[in-house]
Amino acid sequence: MITLEFGARKRVDVPGSWDECSPAQVQSLFRIYDGYAAGRIDELQFRMLALYLFLGIRKPTRRAMGDDAISENLAMLLPLTDFVLDAEGRIKYDSVRNPLQAFSIRGVHFVGPSDLCLDLTFGEFRNAALSLNAFFKGGAVSDLDECITHLYRPVAPRANKAGRKVWPADGETFGKEAALITRLEPWKKNLIMMWFSSCINYIQTGTLHLGGEDVDLALLFSGSGASKGPAATWNDLLIQFAKEGAIGTVDAVEETPLPTILLYMWTNYKENKRYESSVKKAQGAQ
Repeated sequence: MITLEFGARKRVDVPGSWDECSPAQVQSLFRIYDGYAAGRIDELQFRMLALYLFLGIRKPTRRAMGDDAISENLAMLLPLTDFVLDAEGRIKYDSVRNPLQAFSIRGVHFVGPSDLCLDLTFGEFRNAALSLNAFFKGGAVSDLDECITHLYRPVAPRANKAGRKVWPADGETFGKEAALITRLEPWKKNLIMMWFSSCINYIQTGTLHLGGEDVDLALLFSGSGASKGPAATWNDLLIQFAKEGAIGTVDAVEETPLPTILLYMWTNYKENKRYESSVKKAQGAQ
């Protein structure tokens, strides 16, 4: 946080990154950005509204939105909004914290994953990732809606194996749920898309503390060099684990919590490395 002092009594803490923003601030920024992306305001106006948000100014006047109203002091504070946009002026959410935990559409309450998706089943994560990839490739909003429908599920009375009290994706009701998701506000869809993309990136490159040890996920997903990763796709991983039988059938693998799958992958990785090391030692002794 960056602390600003205005006189002797006024102090304001301004976030210096997405991780330091509150969920309400993140949601507000994406709502404001929706107007910027649609051309209703320009980049300067977007930055000014973001700055007002950080400073706690709730209702800036229309005149305050004009270029002539930017005082020298406010202009000096505009760089505080730099982390919100990239070099091309596009919003760049790079946190794994989920700022939109739930929403309701026509009386149906949908609940989303926790930070970094660690309370998803492997099936929920796999299907959502595949749908998001299809959206990035083809640009069909229906694919993004499908991704969100896998992530955000209607509330259920009992928790699944990953600990979420949500109904599983069912072929008979999934279409109806996806139809409701189509009604979700565009800024919410954009926020979910960028947050989930950040989670996928971290899961393939970061480090998690699982099973009492630090799991270097980059080693699992490198896919090249001395540390070859596992199967290239999430579908391949599903079939691989089902074939090995350590977890069970395809359905059992799908219902397994995502962290458990990652820990199994890490265990397999270490076993493979130990085997490679023993083979090299045996060859060196010959």
